[in-house]
Amino acid sequence: MIISQFNGRFRRLALSAAPCVIAACIGIAPQANALECPLPQKLSRNGVLKETPTQMAIVGALLARGDASRTVPLVEADLRARYPGVENAELVNYIVTAFCPVVSHMTGMSDAEKPARLNGFVQDLMQMTY
Repeated sequence: MIISQFNGRFRRLALSAAPCVIAACIGIAPQANALECPLPQKLSRNGVLKETPTQMAIVGALLARGDASRTVPLVEADLRARYPGVENAELVNYIVTAFCPVVSHMTGMSDAEKPARLNGFVQDLMQMTY
């Protein structure tokens, strides 16, 4: 199931500003993942979209299909409908937090390629959102 694949990644980093969530760390140990993903915030407060791990995994799986130009606007429209007045930064943080574990678990990519893949996605996301 999608959730079991992502649970470990959701516990890595606290969610912060969009530029921080795309930062990647290269692991020293051979088995370490090259990409450190942000954690969803557990507290409900301004600037934090409260979504379940299941909801985030679904968004990540949708984005994994590779057609971000079609998927991102749908995800953003859904979030804006459920969170009236949500700011663009909140949307970006949420979407990156949902997509990062997908990139982290992608096969056929080197550890160096994964941060580049996420950075490219974030650049596209920022252009679509702002």
